[in-house]
Amino acid sequence: MNPTTLVWGDDLGGVQAQVENVTYHIRSAYGGFETYLMVRGLRGGTRRLDLGNFKTLDDAKRECEQHYANGCDVSAAGRWG
Repeated sequence: MNPTTLVWGDDLGGVQAQVENVTYHIRSAYGGFETYLMVRGLRGGTRRLDLGNFKTLDDAKRECEQHYANGCDVSAAGRWG
């Protein structure tokens, strides 16, 4: 994964950024923003990793970008769906 920042686009109820098989999601929830990522496996399985809840959209984006900059570790992601 080479880009240094994520490129954000609109998503239903929030924003998302995709890099290879990882998609970062930010959704408006309960007066703040829920932040998580989804990982798609080679065989079609999906795993999810919650990154936390934040008061502002900028804080949520910063968390996602920091996670990505730190190497995008998805080893703690659990099965989803």
